[in-house]
Amino acid sequence: MKKLNPLQKALLCFLTLALLSLCVSCAKGPPETIHNIAYTAIGNPSAGAFPDGSIARSPWDMILYDDCLFVGSGDYDKNAGPVPIYCYSTKSGEWTESERLAEEEINRFLLLDSTLTTPGIDPREDWSLGNYYTLEKGKWVKHRTLPDGVHAYDMITFEGAIYAGLGVTSGKMPVMRSFDGGESFEPIPFLKDAAVVKTEGFTYIRTYDLLEFDGKLYATLTLGNESLSYELYEYDDTLDAFIFFSDLKDSVVRVKYNHMHITATAKADDTVFLVTGKLYETRDMDDFYEITLDGVDLVCDIYEDDGKIYLLTATKANDEEGVFKTSVWQVWKDKEGKMSLVELFNLYYDVPCLSLAVENEDFYIGMSDTTGKNELNGTVLHVEYSN
Repeated sequence: MKKLNPLQKALLCFLTLALLSLCVSCAKGPPETIHNIAYTAIGNPSAGAFPDGSIARSPWDMILYDDCLFVGSGDYDKNAGPVPIYCYSTKSGEWTESERLAEEEINRFLLLDSTLTTPGIDPREDWSLGNYYTLEKGKWVKHRTLPDGVHAYDMITFEGAIYAGLGVTSGKMPVMRSFDGGESFEPIPFLKDAAVVKTEGFTYIRTYDLLEFDGKLYATLTLGNESLSYELYEYDDTLDAFIFFSDLKDSVVRVKYNHMHITATAKADDTVFLVTGKLYETRDMDDFYEITLDGVDLVCDIYEDDGKIYLLTATKANDEEGVFKTSVWQVWKDKEGKMSLVELFNLYYDVPCLSLAVENEDFYIGMSDTTGKNELNGTVLHVEYSN
């Protein structure tokens, strides 16, 4: 065997080490949990509007958009409002707020064809029309075009049209559709057992959530007075109606920490995750499996950023009464494609967490005890995470 000269030996050693380094990098597993991570309280934007510390301060939803963190608040159950929308500049570190909107609660931010939009829950004006708002050139523009929209809960674009999930009055249908960019809306019927669902005589007629999965559109339907149904309907373009698909009352259970039934959803490959205070997954919108983590009291929010999915949970601390553990998790996929939840970090605070927004591993966490008054309700924390 031919001997290597010193230069060849050095080169071979270098290549071997490089190859080993590459293999270690390829086999790198999930990150280790950072316990008691450092955080900064960047403000309590709704404290001025709701100085009594009520749950109207709650940052029900947050979204990062165009270098701003947008934060909702209000309480339509207690007739709070009018409410502003708060914006924290991630560049200047300053808070601003919009003019007060004629709503009792801002609970959900969403994108309609890349336009930041929020449905208005419970307008403080005539209920014959409901409102939604779009961010245009830095201003929130009101669109008062939702017929009978006492509560506007959700909106989605699907096959060129805008759909709105509403809470309506007796005899009306809770999903509206617009073909003209939101200038006008018309109701879509719900069908069950080949008959139109009757909504007369009910106090609660609500579509809290509109979901798209595998090229199909789904709407939830809640009906009742004291005892409430909770069903899922699939849109049928041939009948131009939502057709009964499944009963969700026992399969997707809600924990009452938020006014919504499904707080948030996220998609990963062929899986949809739903947050209701618990965590569910489904691959067909028919079979739902609870995958809430052991030891977690409340699953609060889920957020997608740059192809990554993050989960926010709250747990009562065992050693101190009134202290809550906030954890942020990531949906992690191993080399075989198997998904699991990995805890990235945790922190401790005197009220539970409620909402999450993430951008480039900058984490913003909205805090609130939605069971009662607390001066810390509405606080927003910032965590700079580095893996």
